[in-house]
Amino acid sequence: MGIGLINQQIGIVATSADPFVEHQIRLQDQSPCRTTFFIAHSSILGVTYARYLPTIRAAVEGGYGADYATSAEVGACERLIDRAVVRLLEWQGRRDGCPHGDRRSSWGGRRSWK
Repeated sequence: MGIGLINQQIGIVATSADPFVEHQIRLQDQSPCRTTFFIAHSSILGVTYARYLPTIRAAVEGGYGADYATSAEVGACERLIDRAVVRLLEWQGRRDGCPHGDRRSSWGGRRSWK
């Protein structure tokens, strides 16, 4: 996965696989950026091509792109989107009060973004 931010307002999330449209809509809804592009089939060196990134529901239901046509773990794209949104917030300086990934420290900050 690749993530980029241009002028604090344009988010870019790139993956070597093809995310289901529900993922693209979710990223648009959750992104802190004015405009966000979700780029599929990007060349990321050393990353195995998973072909499709189904939603959790689609993976459970099965069907084309959700079972035999992917090597991605169930829930992989949901996690990808969560990480991308957090990274974009960090780069915009809007992640105050969120845990910073250090499991050794406790978190007592605010629970809202600016």
